[in-house]
Amino acid sequence: MDFALDYNREEAIAKALAVASSYPKRQALLVLIGLSIVFIISAVWLPPDNSRWVLCPFRFLTGLPCPGCGMTRAFCHIAHGHFVTALRFNPFSVFVFLAVIIFWLKAAAVAFDLEALRVALARLRPSARLSRFALLIVLMWWAARLVGDF
Repeated sequence: MDFALDYNREEAIAKALAVASSYPKRQALLVLIGLSIVFIISAVWLPPDNSRWVLCPFRFLTGLPCPGCGMTRAFCHIAHGHFVTALRFNPFSVFVFLAVIIFWLKAAAVAFDLEALRVALARLRPSARLSRFALLIVLMWWAARLVGDF
């Protein structure tokens, strides 16, 4: 049984590939916009040191700090050039801020087809061993923070 429909297999595959290849660009553009908003808010807003507002869902539900507690205030202080103050809020904030900048650059490289930048940033990817070590340090610091109440 031969279906003589107006169907070109190669054309359909090409259309599917074009749609599929646009998804990473769309996602990268959304990440780029979202992180740009975070950077702008961090540069414009400087929250008080002792805020009554709790943005952290873990802290809101348990009353205990999570490993990321203080990161919002730290990001804002980093954006204002107050690195020591940022480290008081969260000692990992500078590293996370740099990682977010790299993530923003990667999103820009994908969104705007900047292949040279994408290749250069690919070299900055941490090894699995380094990632596990960093996770261990964060968990140990969190445990110390919970016990020491700082």
